[in-house]
Amino acid sequence: MRRNFSNASPMHDIAYIYSNNSNRLDTITADGIKSSKYGYDRIGNLTRDGGEGFDVSWTAFNKVKSVTGRNLTFAYSPLGQRQIKRSGTVSEYYIHDAVGNVLAVYRHDLRQEGFYVTERPIYGSSRIGILSSNLRTIPFMPFYSWRHSRAMGQRSYELTDHLGNVATVISDRKFAVGPTGFVVYYIPEIRSYTDYYSFGFPIEERTGVGGVRTRGYRYGFGGQEKDNEIYGDGASYTAEFWQYDARLGRRWNVEPLASEFPWVSTYATFNNNPINFIDPDGREPIRPHVGTSETFRTLLNNSPRGVGHYTGQQAANYLRNLGNTEFSRKQMRPLPTETGYFNDKEGRYIYTENGGWIDMSHFMFYAGRAYDYKLSGEKNPIGKAVQDGYRQEMTDRFAAPHSAYSYEDLPSNKFGAEFGAKYFDPNSKQTFGEQVENYLNNILKATDPTNAPNYNNLPNDYPDKPTRINKTTTPVYIKDNP
Repeated sequence: MRRNFSNASPMHDIAYIYSNNSNRLDTITADGIKSSKYGYDRIGNLTRDGGEGFDVSWTAFNKVKSVTGRNLTFAYSPLGQRQIKRSGTVSEYYIHDAVGNVLAVYRHDLRQEGFYVTERPIYGSSRIGILSSNLRTIPFMPFYSWRHSRAMGQRSYELTDHLGNVATVISDRKFAVGPTGFVVYYIPEIRSYTDYYSFGFPIEERTGVGGVRTRGYRYGFGGQEKDNEIYGDGASYTAEFWQYDARLGRRWNVEPLASEFPWVSTYATFNNNPINFIDPDGREPIRPHVGTSETFRTLLNNSPRGVGHYTGQQAANYLRNLGNTEFSRKQMRPLPTETGYFNDKEGRYIYTENGGWIDMSHFMFYAGRAYDYKLSGEKNPIGKAVQDGYRQEMTDRFAAPHSAYSYEDLPSNKFGAEFGAKYFDPNSKQTFGEQVENYLNNILKATDPTNAPNYNNLPNDYPDKPTRINKTTTPVYIKDNP
């Protein structure tokens, strides 16, 4: 692997040497980083980095327990979430909610008394920033009064790219720009900016820090948490199923699903494709999630934001946002940020005479993609979105084999793209929910789901693999293609 500086001079020149008949990396000879020889345990977890001079021990659940030589130790919850990180005399304690989101980070230094709340993540539909503080916890306070105040500059917001990489961190402070006594516009306080090579190593000339608080910003490539103590800033990351070396683009531990994909290296990351990994979680219809077009319109109307009632520009903005993605640290790929709401709802699957079964999670996602392509000037927004869908199904073979080429996926993608690019009208007096329902009823001929030829055979839970494969956008389980 070779990386160059902006003036074309070499930055890294790394040669990979593997053990015989194995995917295990035995040795690297390198310029720009230290050459090294590696050791592994019997199941393939990295236990020794000779060049860097540290040893790694693992828990019974394949989590990093300690990094000797870096003075790091870790502890985990029964669900595998990192709960404690100790570096020298400093310990960090992670508090999670019921689904695993970090709610707060507490810090304790053996050299001083007390625990301090240092970070509280800020969430929208996902994490969007961090509220930094240095609040000492108090065991008991008999008299307590509260006076609201807000100190500007304690909040950091992350601006991410299409893959979820933290590209820029800004604060909640703004600076006025204009001649003396006048404000023409405001600019944000930029605390850091980072651009990345493939697989996540920061590009030095495009990486900068603009404030003391930023140096401790926890997240970077893919929105993952950095472990800067191991290889330096932004060179090592942790997620639920791996410890990751961004210098080499390799994981420390064996892929947990390696036995299902024997043709892929057990240490490969992103299927060696860190650009395209999108999966709207497309599984085939199951009875609990079957509904009608009216059911789905009601679902939109009763959503937390009442999106079914949107009209005009508000509806247009929502449709365009339906195609947004954000990198998932858990699944290590971009996932939709808006359409996950529909995944486990009654009304997700609608049967139509012309389109067969329609997966509305797919439909809505690709409606948003096609509409965005249309507004961006794409000559064939429907075809462009459909091609995105084909690429997603191809990558599903590796990342989500339970749903790859499920019979309703590609037709749902096509019809969703058609609605977004051809039928949605931001100037319509109809609500967004009404426009979706009208397309399903008038164009696709939505009908009672019991009319579907395979209705009686629909499972009650998702099967391990699709019951019928369809690698085209032609619908199945309809009169002309039963």
